[in-house]
Amino acid sequence: MSTIRQLSVLYDNNCTFCARCMIWLQDQQQRIHLEFIPLHSGIAKQRYPSLLKDSTSEELIVITDTGDVYRKDKAFIMCLYALEQYVEWSFHFSKPIYRPLIRNAYEYLSHFRFSLSKLFSTYEKNDIIRKLKFAKPEGICNLRER
Repeated sequence: MSTIRQLSVLYDNNCTFCARCMIWLQDQQQRIHLEFIPLHSGIAKQRYPSLLKDSTSEELIVITDTGDVYRKDKAFIMCLYALEQYVEWSFHFSKPIYRPLIRNAYEYLSHFRFSLSKLFSTYEKNDIIRKLKFAKPEGICNLRER
């Protein structure tokens, strides 16, 4: 079995939310090196022409240095796997019982990423933290924390 030493992460650099996620990933301690490549860049098109031809959306794509390709929620789990602090979470999230949760969370964030981008581009980091801390999406239980 080959050991993975690097993950190439193809992301949408036109999306502020995606770019902020990329910065967060860069700031984490990595057990596997993460290389970030804008999805529609010349580098991505040169390295992965057939892969991008099959890409129908602005999806997150991760390619290992051993040649494996992960898309969408599986790509997200692989990014966590590369991080020292989150490797255990990646194992939990890859279990069948959690896959629907991760898939739904990924799809939800992907669907609203441009709205989130507006939030991230309009406010400073501390303003975003304050705003999100008190935000309650529709359907959230209003029980008090104990």
